[in-house]
Amino acid sequence: VRNLVHWHCSLCRELDMRRKARERFNTLTPKEQEICRRIAAGALNKQTAIDLNISEQTVKNASRKPFEKTRSTLSNRNRRISENAR
Repeated sequence: VRNLVHWHCSLCRELDMRRKARERFNTLTPKEQEICRRIAAGALNKQTAIDLNISEQTVKNASRKPFEKTRSTLSNRNRRISENAR
């Protein structure tokens, strides 16, 4: 029973974390969301710029802003973006 309670608490924390991440993701502009989705899919800045018909520097600048808004760090940005893009 103790293990089940522990598992349930862990699951609740994970679901709450995902809900909060989704709420933060929804504060991004459509362009920022699209850039996040492409980064999560593994696209390079250069390819994202070509696909969206914008400069690579614009992608770099825009990709920084969502991480600030979602309070992501470089080490967990791909995981969070991946979860948010689902």
